[in-house]
Amino acid sequence: MKFFINKKEVLVVILFLIIALFSIALATQLPKGLSGDEVVVLLSDKLRNNTDFPDANLLSSLSFDSYLYPRIISFLSANFSAETYRSFLLFIYVFFTGYCSYLALRILKFSRATAIAVAVIALMPRVSPGATFFGVFTHYENLGRSMSSPIIWLLAAYNIKFLSERKNLYWLFFVAGLLVYIHPVTMIFFSALLFIISFFWLFKDRGFKTAILNTLKSVVAFALGAFFLLKEIITTTASSLEDITVYSASGFEYAQALLYRMPWDFLPETILWLRQVAVISFVFILFILSVIFLAKKKKISFSVESKKIFYWSGLLMFFSVLFSYFLPNIQLYLVRHFDFPFIIQQSSRIFKFYYLGLFLALAVSVEFFRKYFKNRLLFTFIVIIGIVSSSIGFEWVQYLLGSGNYQSEYIFSSWQENLPENKADRYQRICQQLKDAGIDQGDLVISSDFDLRYFCQVRLFVTYEEGSTYLMRGKEPLVYWYNIFLRQAEVLDSKQANDLIDFANNISAQYAVLPTDSEMVPELEAGGLVVGKSDDLRIIKFVNK
Repeated sequence: MKFFINKKEVLVVILFLIIALFSIALATQLPKGLSGDEVVVLLSDKLRNNTDFPDANLLSSLSFDSYLYPRIISFLSANFSAETYRSFLLFIYVFFTGYCSYLALRILKFSRATAIAVAVIALMPRVSPGATFFGVFTHYENLGRSMSSPIIWLLAAYNIKFLSERKNLYWLFFVAGLLVYIHPVTMIFFSALLFIISFFWLFKDRGFKTAILNTLKSVVAFALGAFFLLKEIITTTASSLEDITVYSASGFEYAQALLYRMPWDFLPETILWLRQVAVISFVFILFILSVIFLAKKKKISFSVESKKIFYWSGLLMFFSVLFSYFLPNIQLYLVRHFDFPFIIQQSSRIFKFYYLGLFLALAVSVEFFRKYFKNRLLFTFIVIIGIVSSSIGFEWVQYLLGSGNYQSEYIFSSWQENLPENKADRYQRICQQLKDAGIDQGDLVISSDFDLRYFCQVRLFVTYEEGSTYLMRGKEPLVYWYNIFLRQAEVLDSKQANDLIDFANNISAQYAVLPTDSEMVPELEAGGLVVGKSDDLRIIKFVNK
């Protein structure tokens, strides 16, 4: 209790409150559009509250009932504007992630200065294979998975502490099981890594038998804590396996569909992310290795506690990288060549925990550097470089160098040209155009624009985003979606209006929404099929209602 009464600790709380407020101020200067993930979550909320929603049966797998985040979003979106509740969530995420990472480092006996420095550095977002990130500071990371970040830091600290002090781990894993509802994918993957790390630590420290018994107890404790979620997962999986379909598919076709729907999970795309990971990691790894080299040169030994944290961090970094590449690609190989089911999804996102291991190792090195070398100017420079070497800094460098591949979400809106129109404003206009054209919820519309479902409550034939609902149902449904989506994409890219008309007749569609620059538009206009138009789209009507 004395820890929180300490005046300096109160100042630390105020510091992270100020940082959180600064993140909101920065966010007001950056693009504010809703991300695809946010739209999917908001749509799932609409589906839960409205069984008559268009395509409700098809989209039933979008349910996020086992996640805490959508329930919070449901409440906030019903009572506040999108800009207000997103700013509120960003403030909460930044403050708690920053302060809990600081607390985690203090639990591990790091000095206040080291804990603050590393916590601030780690707070800055860094991209990771699997189209995800570590850290939160802008609306781009303002997603449900960020809700688990403070918990991950604290679980890591207590795991190291309990292992070092030879305390029982099962209470820790029971709590981890209870907390899995915050963000199931993140918490389950991280807990699995903790099982493995704990086993290796215990095997090295206390022998094989103790390692096996403690790991089994921890797994049981976690399963008890997460019982209702695990029950739901098993029930949902069993239900999906019972889906009756007349569509047959081979393992090779299944693999192709998986690659198309989740390219970020597999090679070679996951390798592309390593460019930025390597650039971001270089500064930290160089500093860590330099400190180790200087320590050896001056014959100064690291403390036992520091060596233990180094060991734990090394295990986390190694297994995060290993499993993020091994699990998805070995599964894909088994699917393609042996027709195995694809069980563990989104496993490439395990990579992001590599950063947690890196920052814990950085904390050991910073603490050692401050204790033995006492160069405040160099320490300040290291902290600044650590903050700048985030994805925000990386994208700013690309922008300033004139590269067109920068992430627009990290660059000031006023500095960018041709930014897309705000989604809410854009679709308010489009929805009115669809209504004026006579489209209602009963009409089937050809369009790959998933956002039309959420904003305009339009019934669409097939979109890319809904591929995740077919993914949950197994091989045949996903391959079915893959084929019909490719067929629709081929038609929408066609130059011949008859291709679109024939496709609409085959699926009994009443309307289509095309971009203005589609090469079919002139022929469709000549045929009198265009019933609505704007600068960016054309509405096509195929039959009289």
